[in-house]
Amino acid sequence: MTIYIQDNHPAIDILKNEGITNIKPASEIGDQEVITIALGNLMDNIVETETQFTRSLSASNRDILLSPHTPTKRLEAAQITVNNTAEIVESGSKEDLIKLEKAYHRTQFQKPLSDIKNDPSIDAIILTGFGKYKAPLQQQTDPNDRESGVDFYDEFTGVLDDVREKNTPTLATCWAAHASLNYFYGIERKRKPEKLTGVFDLQVTQKDSPLMERLGDSFPSPISRYCYSDEAAIQAEPNLIPLAGSKETGTALAEEKNGSVVYSSVHPEYLKDTLKLENERDIKNMGKDNAPIPENYDLQNPKRTWDTVNTVFFSNFAEAAYNHHKAKAEAVSELEQQQITHIMQFQSDSLTGMIGQP
Repeated sequence: MTIYIQDNHPAIDILKNEGITNIKPASEIGDQEVITIALGNLMDNIVETETQFTRSLSASNRDILLSPHTPTKRLEAAQITVNNTAEIVESGSKEDLIKLEKAYHRTQFQKPLSDIKNDPSIDAIILTGFGKYKAPLQQQTDPNDRESGVDFYDEFTGVLDDVREKNTPTLATCWAAHASLNYFYGIERKRKPEKLTGVFDLQVTQKDSPLMERLGDSFPSPISRYCYSDEAAIQAEPNLIPLAGSKETGTALAEEKNGSVVYSSVHPEYLKDTLKLENERDIKNMGKDNAPIPENYDLQNPKRTWDTVNTVFFSNFAEAAYNHHKAKAEAVSELEQQQITHIMQFQSDSLTGMIGQP
C-alpha cells in the first residue's frame, strides 16, 4: 500500500531512487482509510532514521501516514540555528553547514515530541534509540553537563504516560526500550564491557503473538548496542512476555500482557551496509584494534539476510496500528449511538409528558 509523509520530505526521492514508488506526499491523501503512525525520532542521523522506518513500513498492507516528531528542545535549537543562517553560510564551516542542514530538516518536517499526546489521529507510535546512551535515565539536572541526564526525559515519559492512558500500540526500540522498561517497571539498564553487534539468530518463544506471525521458529536480525535491560528482571516481571531472543542477546523482543508497548533491541530496519558503516565509525573513534567486529556478518560482502524479517515484522506492527485505529472508530460510533439513543429517549419522554397534560 502507500506510505505518506510530509511533502518534499527527502525520504520520498531517496526511496524512489531505490525503486520504491509507493511513498507519496501527505497532500495526496484522498478519501481512503489511512492509519497514522508517529515516529518519535531521537537520533542525530535524522534523515537516515526517518527513511529507514519509511522504507520498512512500505511493504505493509495498510495506507500509512508517518508523522516524524522530535524533542521540543531539538526543535528550539534548530530554529535558533536557522535564524543564524546568514552567519553560518558566511563562516563556511563544513560542520556548521551540516548542522544547518539538519536544523532546516527539523523545522520543516518534525513536530514536537509532546504533540503526540494531543493528536487523536495517532494510531501507533515508534520510539527510536538515542545516541547519548551514557546519560542516566532521568531529566538532565545540569544544563551544562550532558552526563547528568537526558534533556528531554520528562517530555519522553509524558508520551509514555499518554500511551498507557490510551493503550496506543508502541514500538520502543533500543534506548527507548531501556528507558520505557525502567520507567514502567523499574528494570535497570546495564552496560556491557564490549558492544554487542552483528546479526543474531533469535528463537521465537511466543508464537501466538500477532507480532510474531509468519516469522517461524527463529529469524535473523541485526543488533547493535552497548546497553541492555536486566535480563533476570525482565523474566521475573509478570506483565512482560518475552517474544524472541538468544543466549547471546538475551530477550530481544518483549510485549506486555496488559498494555500496548513492545520492547525491542532488534533492528530489522537496518540496510545491508548499516553495520559496516557503524564499524567504520567505531574504527575512526576507537582505532582498528579496539573497534568491535560485527558477529555473523561479512564486512567485505554484506548481505541483508533479514530482508523478509523486516517486511513481516513491520507489516505485523502496522496491523496492530490498524486494529487500534478500528477500535477507536468503533468506540466513537458506539458513543455517538448512545448519544442519539439518549436524545431520542429524552424527546420521547418529553412528548409523553406533553400528551399527558390536561
